[in-house]
Amino acid sequence: MEAYFTGKEKVESVVEAFPGATQLLRKAHIDFCVDGDLFLMQAIEVREIDADRFIGKLNSSFEQAKRRSHPDRSEWRRTSVYQLIMHIVYSHHRYLHSELPLLGELIGQLVQTKGALYPELVELHQRFQSFQQRLERQMTEEEEGVFPLLLAFGEHPTPDRRQRVAARIEALQPDYQAVGEDLQAIRQLTDDFAWPEGACKTHILAYRKLAELEFDLHEHLHLEQQILYPRV
Repeated sequence: MEAYFTGKEKVESVVEAFPGATQLLRKAHIDFCVDGDLFLMQAIEVREIDADRFIGKLNSSFEQAKRRSHPDRSEWRRTSVYQLIMHIVYSHHRYLHSELPLLGELIGQLVQTKGALYPELVELHQRFQSFQQRLERQMTEEEEGVFPLLLAFGEHPTPDRRQRVAARIEALQPDYQAVGEDLQAIRQLTDDFAWPEGACKTHILAYRKLAELEFDLHEHLHLEQQILYPRV
């Protein structure tokens, strides 16, 4: 498989093509704003990082993101409950656990530096905070409550187990509805993720990552609501 990133790209071009790269860049202490005009290999060499390992991990993360963006939905309908749950937890939940704090930080920075110029950022920050808290509670309830019950039902599908898991799923429905409303509000507050003319790199990155998160979350919720939960 041919690598998408080789190190010859500028740091800002890497982030533009793959907003998820910011996680790896931050861990390597590469600042996408300050180092944006450097070639990736230059930034890596300055920090004495193992270039092959870093670029390999970058390409691996990019491939995983592409697979999330272009799923084979028909395949999931033939997948076991266990495999579906593992995919949701280790792909979508792990992605959210990583991206939500970073996005919250980026939007918070924007409020501090650009809030007076773009007042909608203040409301966006408030909405995103409640959205993040809601999603984190929801994922905890799924991983500690709903998913174990689903696995138990799959191993031994008794009427009692069906009733218990169905009740836990039903109790989560208001949260799923609220998450959908949060996504709509975030899209409206960002004018469909269209950053203003002259926006700084942080502003552009935050909006790109919000759009990426929305896409991933739609696929995530589709797997749960349309494929996994109907198995009960």
